[in-house]
Amino acid sequence: MKKSALSAFLVLLAPIVGSVSAAAAPELSVKLDLPYTSRYVYRGVQLAKDSIQPSLDLSANDSYLGAWFNSPIAAGQKNEFNVYLGHDYAAEVLGAGVKLDLGARIYHFPQGFYTAGLGNTSYEVYAGLKGGVIAQGLTPALYSYYDFTRKSYNFIGSLSAALPAEKFGFALRFDVHAGYAGFTRAAVGTDYAYWGAGVSLPYRIASNATFTLGAQYDSSNLKGTKHNLTTFMAGVTVGF
Repeated sequence: MKKSALSAFLVLLAPIVGSVSAAAAPELSVKLDLPYTSRYVYRGVQLAKDSIQPSLDLSANDSYLGAWFNSPIAAGQKNEFNVYLGHDYAAEVLGAGVKLDLGARIYHFPQGFYTAGLGNTSYEVYAGLKGGVIAQGLTPALYSYYDFTRKSYNFIGSLSAALPAEKFGFALRFDVHAGYAGFTRAAVGTDYAYWGAGVSLPYRIASNATFTLGAQYDSSNLKGTKHNLTTFMAGVTVGF
């Protein structure tokens, strides 16, 4: 990665780090997620088959820091490790409960990235509006991303809803999303649109632990890739 791109990434990261540092007497919470997924789909494109995807999230007030790992079960597929950092800012002017989420993510591929010549690591920044509720209890989110290494940008919109059943210890969750991926260099990739929908059933198995079953549908108009992908997931989440 060129020094100029890394410098730009660090400059954009500075306000996020400042927000984390400025938090007074933060209340720290920790979440450990240990899911299995029948395939790893990233923005409409399948990158791996059966995988284990452990993650660890730390949050303090409205700031968060996390690490995520994709480990394919079958041999011959690529591992992926991500680290991310972000902060949520109140955006009540846009509606009750709306937040502006600013963050950055580092992607690392120990066996090399999928596109030759791009190296093992890339740097991405993102901004999104999330929260608030629109008609019929739907919660919207709208995000934009830019990856300095892959010279790519993404726009993703989503709607989610939950049907809580606290008496029985679970909540049925639904979501739909659509996005667009573009590239500023033709040698890196081809622009495409993608979309999907999912359903999940989290069930509380302890005061700080949840077992979740889920299914996801994804597709895109990217040529040369698999379309109409169905994924099944199961995992345990523990909070501290």
